[in-house]
Amino acid sequence: MPDPDTRPLNEQLLDDPVSLIRTYDEHAQAFLEVGRREGHYAGWPEKDVRWPSTPLDGSTPTMEDLSHRVRLVRALEEGIPGRRESRLKEAHRNFADLADAYYAGAELYLQVKARFEEGGHGSSDTLLEMYQSLYLEALAKGDLFSPDVGEAALGGVGVTHVPLSHAQAVAEALEAVDAADEPLWNLQFDIEGESLTLRDALTGVARVTLDYVAAGGLVATRYNVYTNFSWFGCSVWRVFLEAELLLAKLEQAGRGRILVRKIRAEFPRARAVMIEWVQAHQEDPSRIRPRNYWYGSEYSYLTRGMIDGSVQLAGIVNRLVARYLPKERPAEIPPLIVNETRGAFAEYGHVGKTAGSTGKRKLGAWVWRSLRYGREKKGLASRTDLGEEERHEEAWARWLDYANDALGLLGIEVDVTVDPSFGRIARHLDLGPGGVPILFSPTHRNLLDHLVFYHVMQHPALLEAMGWKASRPCSILSKTGLIPGMRVAGRNVNMFGMSTEKFDRYQREVDGYVMLDRSGPGRHTTREMTSAMEKRPGVIYAMGTTSAFDLQSLPLQHGMFALIPPDSVIVPLAYRGIYALWPRCPMGNKQLSPGKVEVHVSPPIVGETTLLPRRRSLRVQAEAAALLQAIHIEALFDPGDSDPSERTSA
Repeated sequence: MPDPDTRPLNEQLLDDPVSLIRTYDEHAQAFLEVGRREGHYAGWPEKDVRWPSTPLDGSTPTMEDLSHRVRLVRALEEGIPGRRESRLKEAHRNFADLADAYYAGAELYLQVKARFEEGGHGSSDTLLEMYQSLYLEALAKGDLFSPDVGEAALGGVGVTHVPLSHAQAVAEALEAVDAADEPLWNLQFDIEGESLTLRDALTGVARVTLDYVAAGGLVATRYNVYTNFSWFGCSVWRVFLEAELLLAKLEQAGRGRILVRKIRAEFPRARAVMIEWVQAHQEDPSRIRPRNYWYGSEYSYLTRGMIDGSVQLAGIVNRLVARYLPKERPAEIPPLIVNETRGAFAEYGHVGKTAGSTGKRKLGAWVWRSLRYGREKKGLASRTDLGEEERHEEAWARWLDYANDALGLLGIEVDVTVDPSFGRIARHLDLGPGGVPILFSPTHRNLLDHLVFYHVMQHPALLEAMGWKASRPCSILSKTGLIPGMRVAGRNVNMFGMSTEKFDRYQREVDGYVMLDRSGPGRHTTREMTSAMEKRPGVIYAMGTTSAFDLQSLPLQHGMFALIPPDSVIVPLAYRGIYALWPRCPMGNKQLSPGKVEVHVSPPIVGETTLLPRRRSLRVQAEAAALLQAIHIEALFDPGDSDPSERTSA
């Protein structure tokens, strides 16, 4: 049996030029068909909403065909921001309207749980099993979501999925199980002046939870489709098509022939990258492991390369046009890929970059502080008088000091806002050490996130919300190789004065962090993660990867939800404005800016009410991941109907 081709998909496509051309044209027409069904071509004759095919011999399409391609994609790109805003606002209104009922349901469950255990009726595991039987019943029978014309059009090309469709199909196939005797179901509880049977209470919690999960799935789905797929895709695509048209005009005029041919030689690769990107979006989110790139860092690298490539292409072509065809309109760089978008569900205006720059002196001071921190960590590693718990506490304290110093040196101000509903749930939970397993889930926009979350974990607002007297040494799930080194005098040294491998080893041995080897399988991480959640006050896991542009919010890697205990509590944190301080594009960007970051702490998610039962393929937990992404999106971006000054800030 031949070995599978492990090369990136775009490399494989280049081996078959005819298949590459056909696939590119098929994807292009499918894109246009979605746009037509969504109303972007209202008033256009149907015959005009056709993608002019590419000659199979690889030659250039006619000037008329190239011009029509540009018109088709421009019509899509110009209509998407308005469509995105209306579709997201519609989904967000429903999601926001259901939030109170969802958190009230979680609160009711925790109250019933306390009465159930206090009354000697059984353990928390017994109650959870009873609840999950009703949860599955409501999931199997519920009319939770029906796709409209827009969703159906997008679903037709496989780039979106009906919220809860996977879980509902599995639940329908499961046999109903009565998890308790009738007397338990008929237990009466008086909760805040209202008398409820156990069955009625748990049924009500299950229904409001599923409504909220479905609404969150719709927010996440629409954000992914209209931002990460449609708007981003059309922005990059339009640059490519305008450049292709301008090159044809240069060729027709007999200008810049050598450079034009050189640029054209890269077009097959650009088409292959676009195909790879589309197919990544067509991946089924219910898979345990992604086949392509939509969930992980490889996808982020792919989109970053698409941004850098389109900006570079436009720059080269526009210089040729300015020299040889000065009357021609140059290729435009769309606002989305240069982080200049405005409107609903964009970055908040009161955060982000401030005037001034992070000059070499400040960067140098940061490096010196980092080297000092590296020496401190080496010192901790060599101390034999410290037990494991003491070492973790010492290491945590050093990280907190380092983060505060670094943020000050870089001119980054951090405010922390705790959602007013946080306390509503927290008062029923023991968030102290050993109370419940806690997973802190911050957004992940760039590498400055690591400094910010250490600052947040010692901020008085968070400590008060958690009921902690002081910051506690949490564990972190981190990938190896996050702090790359450079060659200095023949040695690989990073900013902490040691090799990348040694730094990773110290994070595991000194800090007690769970290190995920990015180059291999993460099976060992499961045991370490479970152990950390049992032993440490909390685990911090940035569920995603760094963003390639300011509005990029990637789907979360749902495999983690299958690992955490069902009684876990998830605390979402959103870092507003942080992307602008250190954009990831262009590749290798070292331009940092001072500015303001606002961290929004959302109410805790109670795993017992929200996570799906671990039965058969429900362990995928794609729905829980989509809900958490929706909560991140809602907190991270401005929905366009709120006044930041009205929020409660700590």
